[in-house]
Amino acid sequence: MSVFILLAAIALTTLQVVRFSRLRINYPQGTTIGGVPVGGLNRQGAAQRLLEAYSLPVELRYGDDIIRLSPSVAGFELDLESMLAAADQARTRQPFWPAYWDFLWGRQTQGEAIPLRANYSEARLRSYLEEEIALRYDKPSSPAQPQVGTVKFEPGIYGTELDVDQAILSIERALYSNTDRTVTLPNKLTTPPLPSLQNLEILLKQTIDISEFEGITGFYLFNLDTNEEIHFAYQQGEEIPVNPDVAFTTASIVKIPIMTSIFRRVEEDEDPETLNLLQKMIIESGNPRPIGSWSGSFIPIWPP
Repeated sequence: MSVFILLAAIALTTLQVVRFSRLRINYPQGTTIGGVPVGGLNRQGAAQRLLEAYSLPVELRYGDDIIRLSPSVAGFELDLESMLAAADQARTRQPFWPAYWDFLWGRQTQGEAIPLRANYSEARLRSYLEEEIALRYDKPSSPAQPQVGTVKFEPGIYGTELDVDQAILSIERALYSNTDRTVTLPNKLTTPPLPSLQNLEILLKQTIDISEFEGITGFYLFNLDTNEEIHFAYQQGEEIPVNPDVAFTTASIVKIPIMTSIFRRVEEDEDPETLNLLQKMIIESGNPRPIGSWSGSFIPIWPP
């Protein structure tokens, strides 16, 4: 009987040791790797669960559009070996026999939280945002357009432009999260560009036609920022060759440097009479001229 009891005890102990050894291969309950629960899983099962959690696409929301970004596009990779090695080290930190003794008494070992270890390519993510998202989904602004047959402009339209730097930071946080993988892409408004000089020239000629001016109009404009220019002579819908240029008297145009010179010399309230005369000079334009001569006036029509 004693021998039987001893053999039974040895067999029961052996079974418990085998059972504990199998359980010890798995990670303790409460173990997380990169925020993903892996308690009760072995090394292979934990690796598979991590890959599934961090391979889910990141949902990008840009305006009314939804784009699903695969982590591989940004070069996202998990450092599985180092994370699993850290989890194995935590799992086997307690020696076998003390851990077995706790197992016999029903005292479970609490798992540890292993931090996420991963990396991605910021250069690849930036290239994707600039070449795929921005080019496809940005809404370009448009300049003001002249209204045909009038001297008015249709206002320009504001556009939207992806804020790539801020978008990278937001997507990075989503890539490193196994729960919040939705990103609203930030954008910024783009102001309408100035109308093109070609449209300005068309508007000027339309204005001359609408006013039914029968004389010769000569115009020259040079943009100091872009080195663009407009230069034409025009009469009753017909272009006039300007090489050599048509000679014009300064007439009302000379009022501009006169006005500028006066403003350099007087304060706003210093000399009311001078300012009154200056105002009449600009508004009440009259240019009597001998027959055969030409005059011109400056009319600001370019929209702000």
